[in-house]
Amino acid sequence: KRQLTTIAPVFPNAGLNQTFCFDDASVSLIPATQPGGIWLGPGVSLLAGNYAFDPSAAGVGTHAIIYTIFDGTTCETHDTLVYKVFPMPDVDAGIDQQMCSGDTVSVSGIGSLGTLPYQFSWTPTSGILSGSSTANASIQLFNNTAADVVESYTISLTDSAGCIATDIIDITVHPLPTVDAGVNNTLCNQPIPFTLSGYSPVSYTHLRAHETG
Repeated sequence: KRQLTTIAPVFPNAGLNQTFCFDDASVSLIPATQPGGIWLGPGVSLLAGNYAFDPSAAGVGTHAIIYTIFDGTTCETHDTLVYKVFPMPDVDAGIDQQMCSGDTVSVSGIGSLGTLPYQFSWTPTSGILSGSSTANASIQLFNNTAADVVESYTISLTDSAGCIATDIIDITVHPLPTVDAGVNNTLCNQPIPFTLSGYSPVSYTHLRAHETG
């Protein structure tokens, strides 16, 4: 006569479902209960006795990550987690720009890929007149030195999955030239030629007081 003993199985708790961006770093796989089991699934690896999940190795999509235990008996139980990997967005800050000190330039970021909708931000915020939290910003910069100054601005795009892309644009700010027209002169209202002198730099065009442009 054979006697059968029924053993109540022990079920593990593998933890919580998670979401990832494709470029996220690997994470360790640690169950909430019943350690010592085996992890299986896309992107799962075992290194030096520790299991890890790599989003880029798993690829974009929804993945079943299975945790299995034996609990010292012939009973095998498991728990399944759902890991979702989102694609990375991309953003382009546009071509580098040049401006004279005190001028205003417009910069425009263009987003693509990832998961709509997007949120934008420009940093640093110094010099930004408007649009620091949009794709399009207006920037005014000053340069009081004698040489060109390059200012860098970073646009950050965050998509609805929380994945982030960045790009940098450089703006070269040229200093304003120093102009000296020379001393004032008094002239007779006669058709007598008069040579302007004492001005600098000599490569600039002189305009009479009533002229513009």
